[in-house]
Amino acid sequence: MFSRDTLHLWILAGALALVGVGFFTVRSLTVPPSFGQFGHYRGAALQIATDKERKLTTRGDCGECHATLKHEMGKSHERVHCIECHGEGKAHMTACKTAKASAKAGDALTCDKSNLMPTNIKDICLHCHQEMVGRAKKHPQIVFTEHMKDMDPKDPKSPLVCMECHSPHNPAEELSDDKEEDKDEEAKPAEAATPTAAPAAPTPAAGGAQ
Repeated sequence: MFSRDTLHLWILAGALALVGVGFFTVRSLTVPPSFGQFGHYRGAALQIATDKERKLTTRGDCGECHATLKHEMGKSHERVHCIECHGEGKAHMTACKTAKASAKAGDALTCDKSNLMPTNIKDICLHCHQEMVGRAKKHPQIVFTEHMKDMDPKDPKSPLVCMECHSPHNPAEELSDDKEEDKDEEAKPAEAATPTAAPAAPTPAAGGAQ
């Protein structure tokens, strides 16, 4: 049966059989049970992704605590997500929830903001508003050096220079000259009231009773 003429064929068949057994063994250990449930996909893939801990935050997450007018975005920035300027904010939210859970009635809630507040507003603004060839003309964009010459800010090298004129949450609302004058007036000390002269004493009528 195992003649010299067919021995090489039996060796080849045995090798192929071992390869096949190895393949199906590895496949059974590595392919998820739900593979093929909905075609060439893992049926449980969506649930696995849903069960993972979420790392990024949404504006809805921020709105749970910051729903006041002070934190609302203007129309010019209504599509800008909070994380684009503040980062993912996960540490901040975790700290706030922990502080809220341990706070007593009447206590002021203090949350960690160390990783939340941007330190270089200028770079954040220029990331979207530096003039570029590929940007649509209707998108507000500037040449920073020329813009600084036109606006003449107090400290053009400051990383927060944009905030001298623009509100970060609603940049389209620029500080007008009237508002600047109002600020200057409020900063002035109140002038001391000038005392008015006392009214003169009435003169007795002529021919009056003695």
